[in-house]
Amino acid sequence: MPDAAAKLDLQSLAQSIADGEAILVLGPEAIPLYRNRTSEADNEPIETTFGQMARHRIQQSPDLQIAYYYERDNLFMFRDKNSKHQAQKIVKRCAADKSWLPDAELMRQIAAIKFPVVLSLSPDGYVREAFSQYSVPYQFDYFTAKDKSSDIKLDTPKPDFPILYNLCGYALEDDYDSVILDYHDLFEVLKSLLGDLNVPDILRGKLKKANRFVLLGFRLDRWYLQLLLYYINKIEGEFDNSNHNFTMLAEISDDAREFVIEQFQIKGIAPSRADFDALFEACREVGALRNLPDPLSGPAAQIRLLVERNDLPAALELLEKNATNPDDITAATMLKSQYNAWQQAQTAKIEDPRDLQLLLNQIRYRVLTFAK
Repeated sequence: MPDAAAKLDLQSLAQSIADGEAILVLGPEAIPLYRNRTSEADNEPIETTFGQMARHRIQQSPDLQIAYYYERDNLFMFRDKNSKHQAQKIVKRCAADKSWLPDAELMRQIAAIKFPVVLSLSPDGYVREAFSQYSVPYQFDYFTAKDKSSDIKLDTPKPDFPILYNLCGYALEDDYDSVILDYHDLFEVLKSLLGDLNVPDILRGKLKKANRFVLLGFRLDRWYLQLLLYYINKIEGEFDNSNHNFTMLAEISDDAREFVIEQFQIKGIAPSRADFDALFEACREVGALRNLPDPLSGPAAQIRLLVERNDLPAALELLEKNATNPDDITAATMLKSQYNAWQQAQTAKIEDPRDLQLLLNQIRYRVLTFAK
């Protein structure tokens, strides 16, 4: 059995990406979101994920009748059809909410790495927006167990013409009832997926040919995520799984760890995003990155350059200097405060160096996001 803490073979993985053999799978918690202006709910945090934001707003809505919320599986039980319909509309509004920004550096990396297929288990449109922002040609489609308002024909995915596919619905389309909110939705999705229904033949064929999967932002102890992973890996026999899965920004309980590692040929479980940054650099070395235009100019471009040089104090000063409205000023002040707290913790030497490095990276990602 492989060691869960074993170092990932990033060079080999990057070469598989360059050869078009690897697929990126974004879990529900893959993309951090940062609040960039006053939200409709004052008690919302300054950092979240799409799923967390949608769940919070559903729970806070006074018009919904919720019988139960099962936190472990992140699923609701609604008292009536109208309440569920209103919850679906809340998810759609969340997907269109511009008061939250996706992590800019992560979106740039996802758009740059030459994955021929990017699967997302979240119903938002952030990945699609990133590819459009960087002018990367792409194909987009989404899965629903229900009838679609329109059918999309996909061509063979290639590094220069990838498929972006939302495996758990799409909240921005008219079919926003395709999102998963309760066990009925989940059952319908699993029934269709495991029966290979409603999945484009082109995508199904690519999943079958792929032999490397990069999993970002997964709670691997959730049973239904394991079933989805079973489908994505196209495991057809109990002893024929030869694929390799590389997990980053992943969580798993101790009691499920050994089973999941064996069942899905997990080649390493990395709890932070640092390994995805390292994979990005490994892809650069083997020519597995797309040439992206830089959408930043002026002060924003200068801030990125300072961050890349690890000169965060100068980047923060420039960010604060160019803040033009109250929300921007608040964001700049908050980031300076977080950096000052990090400096104090580093000087005191009372924190684990690994935790301090993780915190510093998080501040860097936030600075880049707000600079954009």
